[in-house]
Amino acid sequence: MSTTRYPSGVTNVTQENTLGFMGQLDPSKFHTYFNDFDTYVPADWVVTAVGTGTTALITGDGGLLSVVTSAAAPDSRAAQLVPASFTFTLGRRMFFKIACSVSNATLSVFQAGLIVADTTPNDATDGIYFLKPAGTANIGIFARRDATTGNLSNLNVGTLVAAAMTTFGWAYDGKDQVSFFINDRQVGSLAITGVNSPDTDLTVSFFLGNGDAVARTLNVDYILAAKER
Repeated sequence: MSTTRYPSGVTNVTQENTLGFMGQLDPSKFHTYFNDFDTYVPADWVVTAVGTGTTALITGDGGLLSVVTSAAAPDSRAAQLVPASFTFTLGRRMFFKIACSVSNATLSVFQAGLIVADTTPNDATDGIYFLKPAGTANIGIFARRDATTGNLSNLNVGTLVAAAMTTFGWAYDGKDQVSFFINDRQVGSLAITGVNSPDTDLTVSFFLGNGDAVARTLNVDYILAAKER
């Protein structure tokens, strides 16, 4: 294995830019949130629960946040980063990615993406996200604006595998398409315009619910959201 070396550095800006000779990438070109869950600060999140359950770090390679519902039906736990700090903007590329596992493939509800702050985010009016309802292992994708103004979806782009660490992600090209990925392979896309794109502030969100009276577990390895400035 060989290593390519750039002793003078690498940049993504012009020579005339403030950081033109800094020798490293300009981090201000994107607004980025990344959490590898080596640490978890409860005050950074609004957790909305039906029932009780827990949200806490657990032992595991790479850092893991474990979300566990209580065992009545339908119990759930939603986590949303505060404050909402991402706004969908035509002309600005945007990205989301999460690596996680869900303990049960069919009798669970799973959702992740950028979603409007809401006490019931799994039926939120605005957002771009993955959603797997109870009673099926089929994974759906959604882009929503005001629920009724624009509601784009594909209800089956993949199949959830129980307890398997999986990556879910989407990428907006800044023009007219959001592409969705499972394990870094594109599984679908939605055409998006100013008419049907989210029109309110969004936040990093994930949700776990159960479809029966059994506790379910969501383990999150990392989560990423980024938007071009």
